[in-house]
Amino acid sequence: MPLGNFIVWIIGFINQVLVPFIFAIAFIVFLYGIFQYFIAGGADEEKRKEGKNLALYGIIGFFLMISIWGIVNLLVNSTGFDNKSRPALPTFGAPTTDRAGNGDFSARLGESCRPPGPGCQYGIACDTRDYICKNAVDIQTGG
Repeated sequence: MPLGNFIVWIIGFINQVLVPFIFAIAFIVFLYGIFQYFIAGGADEEKRKEGKNLALYGIIGFFLMISIWGIVNLLVNSTGFDNKSRPALPTFGAPTTDRAGNGDFSARLGESCRPPGPGCQYGIACDTRDYICKNAVDIQTGG
């Protein structure tokens, strides 16, 4: 599994499995505390105190998780790291379209790359002096 896919999988696991699981645990602790306070500890002051503490811990857990979630979203949105502004991930191999999503890179070394025709294949640059696909080194040296 490539590193990029692994990172996406980890983030998906955290967002879709781990965070809901932690929220569920906090909710169960809260409900168990309410059960201990009202039902199981009806006449027993010690069980009522234990239930009160568990309910309080559940509420504190909810508060902390929602606060952290809000802070993370605030940082993501204020720094521009949201999904709409992130740069495209690098890819290896020949792309099928240019950056604007137009056409197919099909011009090979020595072929014409004059606009609006196809651009050069991946890894080859278009020499704008004569609009011929060349290696970047050849363009820099004037070849």
